[in-house]
Amino acid sequence: MNVSVWGFRGNFLSRKWVSYTIDFSQLLSRTCEEKDYTIWLAHSSDPSDPSDGCILGYKEQYRRLRKSSVCQNGRDYAVTKQPSVCPCTLQDFLWYLPSPPSVPHPCPRPTTQLSPSQVAVALRKLIKTHKKLMKTHENS
Repeated sequence: MNVSVWGFRGNFLSRKWVSYTIDFSQLLSRTCEEKDYTIWLAHSSDPSDPSDGCILGYKEQYRRLRKSSVCQNGRDYAVTKQPSVCPCTLQDFLWYLPSPPSVPHPCPRPTTQLSPSQVAVALRKLIKTHKKLMKTHENS
């Protein structure tokens, strides 16, 4: 596994390109095993909530490499995800994006108009979830 870093060296008038390549193959010689992974739920902000990670009627779980694992999988490794269906919520309808006719939308367009109070409640939940996600992202 090689990583290259490149850039300029010198002052403004006499810049020269430089490139450094670091070979990690000696350090990462072990192939990753099942114990090197943990299940990660995308869009998770509150694991105690049964609808946690649910967006547009779907949840997606991935196998993510543990921070403490020192291993490699090689170039042909394909990330696997486990999608599952979950109930649509009011938030799914606020940001409704029409999909092409050949691709059915997991959350069908609502047939009734949302009241201003319903929109306000959903927006507060959305902002709260966004703040939690940002805090989680900063800590990881």
